[in-house]
Amino acid sequence: MKTKIAIIGLGRLGLQIARLLKSKYELYPTRKNKNTIKKLKKEFPNISNDNIAAIKKSDIILLMVPPKKVNLVLKEIKPYIDKKLVLNFTLKKFNLNSQLINIASSIVINNKIKICLYKPNKMVTKNNEELFIKIFKSISANFSKCNDPVKEMTYFARVFSHILAYYSFLLKEKKEAKILKLCFELGVESLIYSKSINNVIKKGKTKGGITEELFKLYSQEPYFKDLISSESNIINKKIKEINKS
Repeated sequence: MKTKIAIIGLGRLGLQIARLLKSKYELYPTRKNKNTIKKLKKEFPNISNDNIAAIKKSDIILLMVPPKKVNLVLKEIKPYIDKKLVLNFTLKKFNLNSQLINIASSIVINNKIKICLYKPNKMVTKNNEELFIKIFKSISANFSKCNDPVKEMTYFARVFSHILAYYSFLLKEKKEAKILKLCFELGVESLIYSKSINNVIKKGKTKGGITEELFKLYSQEPYFKDLISSESNIINKKIKEINKS
């Protein structure tokens, strides 16, 4: 018997995840837009605009509405959650007297959620956590339990954006794309296979001194301390804005 999953708010990420799950699970997605429902009806026969009906038919609830709509949707569905497992993908924190797993995930690339971070509340049973892991670990490239999924994912997004911006700038400066790609891949591989970051740095210092002054600069605490402090302030501000909405 297939596990039944309600996906409340079939937006961009919800649709991506639904397509990964539809072959193994019985899905009950919801959207408010009638035209969208009509377009997706063939792919998802159980799609509707009725959140309560979808929840009543399901074992697990994926909450994937925009942060600004969370309070309104929670008010609607709370009486019907009962003992069901709720998976919160909204990035907004809220209290729920029920089994709740807070999740922060990246988008789907090459049929995998690239990063999926989660934290269950104290009410989540062992069986339900194992069921969640079974469902989502198989469709995630990187899957991990952590103390604050939203904050960790926000840091990841910021760091990733810095890297992309730097890469894009170098391309505009007419640097060769193949060589740049090789540089970034080598950096990642060095971190994966090395026993410590200090070992990577030691090996990265060239005898000719081409990179020596860079490592000296980066080893000075204020250089990155100011950047990280600034990033932390931005991240905390954004998270507060999400939770106030």
